Amino acid sequence: SVFEYMKEKAPKMPTTCTAMHVRRSDVVLHDESSRKYFPISSYLEKAGLTPKENVLLLTDDANAIQEAHEFHPEYNWIYLKRKRHRGSEGGWENQTPSKNPKEEVIILLTILELAKQCNAFVHTDSNLANVIYDSMTSTGRPVERFRADEDLEEKYHSNNTASEAALKEKLASDRIAMGDRGTKKQSGRRIEKRRDEGMKRRRGRGMKKGGDNGMVPMKKR
Repeated sequence: SVFEYMKEKAPKMPTTCTAMHVRRSDVVLHDESSRKYFPISSYLEKAGLTPKENVLLLTDDANAIQEAHEFHPEYNWIYLKRKRHRGSEGGWENQTPSKNPKEEVIILLTILELAKQCNAFVHTDSNLANVIYDSMTSTGRPVERFRADEDLEEKYHSNNTASEAALKEKLASDRIAMGDRGTKKQSGRRIEKRRDEGMKRRRGRGMKKGGDNGMVPMKKR
């Protein structure tokens, strides 16, 4: 049952959170009706989220979980630990990664229950997103709603089929840039350390033990 599943596998929910629905999977496989893969950063920016905020990540893409942790570790990510496809690898005909339709229904109902505990919702165009929002507002509490694809003119277009590859390229580029910044930062720290050590050695060579305070300048030869 949903109650048993939530008791055993659902994450502990905080008092405030933003639900983020990242719909990917097969959305790029529908030719002229394809939708775009958006990076996690687009959702964060559109909702105006700041570091350390609680984010309930609802997604069908295992890559999205990895992306959230790798590129945005400053947020408190909350999600169900379940089987997921990576990107569009499941195709059209394999939409149950667990191979268990009954479990997938329980997971969906659990998602609706978890989302009810959040007070904001960010997503892209999706029928499931509408269902999640309706479930959230059924509590009677006000729910802020944000659309990551709000500024996209062609939400359904054949051009969106290339967005999965484009996202992979973007993240690969960002990963290199992050590595370069880390290398430069480490290099700067090493230079500062060597400079400090050199100054200490120079001060040490110019002083020798003696005098009232234990140190006196050495005589020049």
